[in-house]
Amino acid sequence: MRTISVNPKKTPKETGAMELGMKQSNRRVKSHIISLRVSNEEWNSLRQIMQGQQFKRVSDLMREAFKMVLTPPSSFGGAEGNRDRFI
Repeated sequence: MRTISVNPKKTPKETGAMELGMKQSNRRVKSHIISLRVSNEEWNSLRQIMQGQQFKRVSDLMREAFKMVLTPPSSFGGAEGNRDRFI
């Protein structure tokens, strides 16, 4: 089993941006963590999807999947049509 964890800690780049006086509204604040255990088979499937869609991080793939789930069925050909993007 593998555990996927998304950690919202600030990166040095984000900290530097704040020190330079950039507006806080220019960056998304991420304050929630989702942890998920997946089997080796599920992990391998995620890696294949990431490579096929050119995602660098699992969190990027998960955010895109969340967008698909939250998109109303009438948009973009419906949820079923969106699912085909990753398969």
